[in-house]
Amino acid sequence: MNVWRPVESLENNLLTCRGYFMKNMDAYSYCPGGTGKKIKFCCANRMEDFKKIYKLLDAEQYAACLNYIDQLLEKDADRACLLALRCGVLGASAQTEIWSETAKRFYELYPDNPIALAESAAIYLTEEQKKFVEASRSQDVLQKATISQQYREDFQNVMREVVRRLEQAFCNSQSTLYEQVLDKMPFFVRAFLATGLYESAIAWMTLLLSIEGETPQLRMVARMLQSFYGETTVPLCLRTGLSLKSAPSGVAWQGPFEEIRQRALKVHWTEAVEAYETLVAEQPEVAENPTVWFNLAVLSEWRCDLCKAQEYWKKYLSFTEIPFYEALEIQIRLGFLKPYPLEDALDVCSIQYTLTETDGVMKSLLSNLVFQQIPDPTVHGQHLEGLLAAFELYDSPRRLSWKEMDIENIPVVTGTVLLWGRQTDKEPRLEIINVLQSSVAYTREEIEASFQDYLVGEPKIQKVNRVSVSVDSFVRRINIPREATMEEIQQWRNAHFQNVLLNHWIHFPLGVLDRQSMEVAAKKPEYRIRVEAVLYFVKFIARREGLDRNCLNLLRERLGLPAMPSILEEDSWTLSPLFYDQLQSPDWAEPVLERLLLKATIYRLNDVPVPFLEAVARREGLQASLRVEAWMMLIRMYPTSEKVDEWIQQGRVLCEKEGLDEVVLDVLELNHAMESGKLETVLRLIRHIRQEHKKNTDIQQYVTQLESSLYHLMSPESSPVAPPMPVAAAGNAAPATPKLWTPDAPSENTGEGKSGLWLPD
Repeated sequence: MNVWRPVESLENNLLTCRGYFMKNMDAYSYCPGGTGKKIKFCCANRMEDFKKIYKLLDAEQYAACLNYIDQLLEKDADRACLLALRCGVLGASAQTEIWSETAKRFYELYPDNPIALAESAAIYLTEEQKKFVEASRSQDVLQKATISQQYREDFQNVMREVVRRLEQAFCNSQSTLYEQVLDKMPFFVRAFLATGLYESAIAWMTLLLSIEGETPQLRMVARMLQSFYGETTVPLCLRTGLSLKSAPSGVAWQGPFEEIRQRALKVHWTEAVEAYETLVAEQPEVAENPTVWFNLAVLSEWRCDLCKAQEYWKKYLSFTEIPFYEALEIQIRLGFLKPYPLEDALDVCSIQYTLTETDGVMKSLLSNLVFQQIPDPTVHGQHLEGLLAAFELYDSPRRLSWKEMDIENIPVVTGTVLLWGRQTDKEPRLEIINVLQSSVAYTREEIEASFQDYLVGEPKIQKVNRVSVSVDSFVRRINIPREATMEEIQQWRNAHFQNVLLNHWIHFPLGVLDRQSMEVAAKKPEYRIRVEAVLYFVKFIARREGLDRNCLNLLRERLGLPAMPSILEEDSWTLSPLFYDQLQSPDWAEPVLERLLLKATIYRLNDVPVPFLEAVARREGLQASLRVEAWMMLIRMYPTSEKVDEWIQQGRVLCEKEGLDEVVLDVLELNHAMESGKLETVLRLIRHIRQEHKKNTDIQQYVTQLESSLYHLMSPESSPVAPPMPVAAAGNAAPATPKLWTPDAPSENTGEGKSGLWLPD
């Protein structure tokens, strides 16, 4: 546990040595209670008490420390320093209930105290999280998707209050930042990330890392930020982070605008929003410039007010002078701030029938080709008590052989059928979940025709969730004959995706296009930015679901869209990584190329064009380490290219010439050899790695796992698959256990890869 002490300036180094404050404390040290005063002018009579408390903390004698603080509080119950230290001890020792009482009392007595604000914010967040956990435990497991979505929405309100207190804590700290405040920040950042408030999380992380010095908290935050930048499951537009813009030079309102911006950079976010809104009201010409709306949108995201942020982003996009790529980036961002980026949500229903008995129903389910049994079904990893069997319901009879397959008429899952036996408080029943509102009529017709002799009364139909119709149409599971190989399954999934995309989805009306289809909106120049944003979202879904994205080029041709604008060198400095797939010019200045390559590495991009990377790798004026990184990015991004062996050789030549470590290239080549089935190369590289990288424990452990797995993967019918790799992409994952298909949890179907309903939030 850290020893809590004040840091005398945001710019000065943080003192992190355990016991430093105890050994160096004097009358002119800051009081540890968050008062902002020196001990001499705040609590001079507590000097010896502080020394004893810190001594006990240094020895990790927390119980004794707490007892001593309590004895002091009996005589001085409202002393800020004692309450602050008590909160710290209780929080570190996980005595949540007592900690809660102390933190609330501290906050009531000293609502402006930075430590009281941080401690009370932590307790408030902890208690709200506990409420959700307790509420979810009382609900049926099949309702967790709806609860989870509601949780995210409700928690935005909770996090706004947390931000308000943290903002006030940092503002009230003035030139004195207390380590007890910093101690809590990783906890808050994790909460921001968990609830999808990414911009606020980035803002707090970058703010904390701007503090000079090094503490365990700051090291933790640095690791969190690095990990988040490379978290490819989060849309790239929400990982890059935003900065406040300066006022245009020469405008009459430049001075007051910049004063507000500087205040915002010192964590006066709420004050800055109010000041900008006042400036807009008092000087109408400010409202006619997009910069103020950009800053208001960024500040709103920092404050976790996504509704306001969307309002301000729409204002910003209403200006015609915004450059193409910047406008497209914001349009994409605006979409991902909504629960349904394409504004095409449809209700998901459950249909429940009471049964007279279950044996006859089971026989009918097994014999009817519109049903297919799910072996060993689970929901959220749990087996459901009373569940006799689970089946998928298709919109047409499933195909039993390849001869019956037709790309224009592949059976698609319309719902999951659950057969429940008689329970103490429930009659036997048939429940069909994950049914789109548009499919309710078909589902009822099929169920009632198949089981009319066993149904009792009218069904209970309930709306349980919502889902994007576009996403649902792309990822709903399809029926493929059981004997299919993984390659054949992927081919049919890709073919089905292309068929849906080009022949059906292209005609869907989308709310983001004012209820027009892509086919109609693409013909109108004023919708160009929104159309491109929709395409980006589809590309994100295809990548996430492991679908072939080449058909998006066919879609662009079908829509008649022009090519994306060329990127000029002067524009590349501010170009978002979202559009690095458009990079073409290899003759730009070396600092530009270095910046682009570093950002591509940080965000783990996988679609930077081959000609651009090859040009960077061959640019002799660049640092050798960056050039090697360019070769490795080529290998990672395009592992099936015919040029992989050439790229590996070029990287090795450069490493040998410059004396650089080849360990990553060795692992990349080993992974490539595994995927290509080149067993002789695999064995040679294993021997090489064993000999040349003896001191690299991670690589040695990886090779040990690889050698073990080779014994099980040498059959003629299969190619070896590498175990999880420490520095390169892992091999193909084994199929997961079949699970029920719930809207918030796309599952691994038997041999069919990723599938299921998906909610973008």
